[in-house]
Amino acid sequence: MKNIHHVHIWGLNESNIFFEAHVNLKQDILISETVKIYENIKHELKEHFDIKHITIQFEYNGCNNTEIVKNE
Repeated sequence: MKNIHHVHIWGLNESNIFFEAHVNLKQDILISETVKIYENIKHELKEHFDIKHITIQFEYNGCNNTEIVKNE
């Protein structure tokens, strides 16, 4: 992982905490290869914070790319 951003955490109630974030990857990989990363994130959030509802958006050079591309 390169970074995690656009993190949102909220509680529906005391036992239902939701987590969503964008995960910017260091390399452009197949979607199928993100499963292991997702499972690691899911394990850490469950183990340390008891978060069970997780939404991850994987990106490669996602939100940090501010360059404007013009077609000429």
